[in-house]
Amino acid sequence: MLVESFHHDFNRERPPVLSLPSGSTVTFRSWDVAWGMQNHRAEGGPRLKQPPSGDSPCLCGPVAIQGARAGRVLRIQIQSVEPGPWGWTLAGGNDFFNADLNRRLGLDQETFILRWDIQDGWATSHLGHRVRTAPFPGMLGMPRDLPGSQSAWQPARTGGNLDCRLLQAGSVLYLPIEVEGGLLSCGDGHALQADGECAGSAIECPMETTVTLEVVDMDVNQPLIQLGDDWVVLGLGQSLEEAQTLALKGMLDWMAPRMGLTRLQCMALASLHCHLHITQVVNGTVGVHARWRQNA
Repeated sequence: MLVESFHHDFNRERPPVLSLPSGSTVTFRSWDVAWGMQNHRAEGGPRLKQPPSGDSPCLCGPVAIQGARAGRVLRIQIQSVEPGPWGWTLAGGNDFFNADLNRRLGLDQETFILRWDIQDGWATSHLGHRVRTAPFPGMLGMPRDLPGSQSAWQPARTGGNLDCRLLQAGSVLYLPIEVEGGLLSCGDGHALQADGECAGSAIECPMETTVTLEVVDMDVNQPLIQLGDDWVVLGLGQSLEEAQTLALKGMLDWMAPRMGLTRLQCMALASLHCHLHITQVVNGTVGVHARWRQNA
């Protein structure tokens, strides 16, 4: 199934564009997060339309999954991720979530856009810089059980703008469900991003993301990623300290019952096997992910 319906926020009242049985596979065909506008400004390239609400991001969906309801978990297996033929990276300025960082670095008085051509697993900038792509969707998420419009910029326990570069093809994302049907949306295609996304953008691009969706019963209270034998817990907070604490709390919650150990014993092992990474620092709600690696 293919989804090409766009919106700009999460809302538990938004009707789904599709309702699928658990276990179904669907492809989200999304524009870049800025609705094609950065590419249009930079090169006269394609432009979708004005965002429906200020600088709101472009999301594709939502999709309802039969059997999804509060207390259950959505298992999202990422089958393939295909970036579009162009992208952009914006740095600097004083009007986005990372404006304070730009001011501290003295980069707030102007902006700069790297424009990218993307082809055959490589991206080449208009300055001649060439990088191998590692594409993933920056936004995968569902609404909270809250009234009205919910900003898609700031991630939550039900996902959203996670900006975690580990969500590439072959990974599995687990998200707690809060509303009937789940109402999953996808967007914010990234052809390449480092941990942190320090400039506030990656190689932002259109993207086709194919996922298999299954409703499961698991004890998962925050975003969780499976990468083969590795497990990754995403902590989301108003500061890196809070996000780190929540990532480690989630990791201990995950480890203790599976290992038959106390949380204190798990903390000792975590210092050997659990790697902490800054997921992103640009969404207002920042992220730290804790990755358990058996072969540390």
